[in-house]
Order: sequence, then C-alpha cells, then structure tokens
Amino acid sequence: PPNCRFYVDDIESEWTFSSETFDYIHGRSLGGSIMNFELLYRQIYDNLRPGGWVEMQEFQSAIYSDDDPLLSRASNCKKVMHLANYATEKTGRLLAIAPAQRQNLIDAGFEDVHVDVYKVCLTSNSLIVIIILNLYIRSLLGYGQRIIG
Repeated sequence: PPNCRFYVDDIESEWTFSSETFDYIHGRSLGGSIMNFELLYRQIYDNLRPGGWVEMQEFQSAIYSDDDPLLSRASNCKKVMHLANYATEKTGRLLAIAPAQRQNLIDAGFEDVHVDVYKVCLTSNSLIVIIILNLYIRSLLGYGQRIIG
C-alpha cells in the first residue's frame, strides 16, 4: 500500500531516519543476531511516534517437558540446545533472549508491555521438531566457524 514502506538496514548501526518516525516496528527471531538489545530497543523507542507500536516475536531457545522436566528422554535435544546457547554466548549474540525481552522493553521506556507465551507440542514425527533442529544445527555450524575462525 502507498502508506507502507519497508526498510532493510543494519539495525545495530546508528539509526539515521532524521525526519522520520514510525507507527509500527516489527522484529522476529532476532536471537543470535543482536549484540545489544538494550541499544536496539532504545533506538526503536526513539524512532516510534507517540502511540506507535513495537511487536517483537521470539522463540524460546530451550525445550521443556511437563512430564519429563529433566529431559531424560530427550538428552540429545537437551545437549543441542545447551551447545547452541553456549556458542552464541561465546560470540556475544545470545540465542536465549526470550525471557529477558519484556524487561528490556520496559527498561527502554515502553509502557503497557504484553507477553504472550504459547506452548508448542513437539513429537518425534512433528514437522516443527525437524525445523527447529535444522535451525539449531545451522546456527551451530555458523557459530562454530566464527569461534574457530
């Protein structure tokens, strides 16, 4: 639509939207790619019009089980999650950011912050398990190269 523009830029650099502010800013799955969420949220806050909205969608980078809290039946999944989080900690671009996002937004000055958490059923024949493990394996490869290289 004519009243909608999309920007592709390095969000970790200084924002240079000199005379422009935004009604809506959206981010999704930024865990593992941002070094300083506090700075990012401050820049978002500073570039939103009064009454503007920010929507951030992030997945939890851990697997939980109501009937197996120690993940004894999913030890390899637990290990992959631990290694992925360890690798991202070493690079300074944390993957496990979802739990801290609410407070980060409040600290940046946002009010009326809402968090919606949805449980997703992961079964061995679930497509979502395949997608999540694929993302983690790709993440580990990239982070491994960064740490070693």
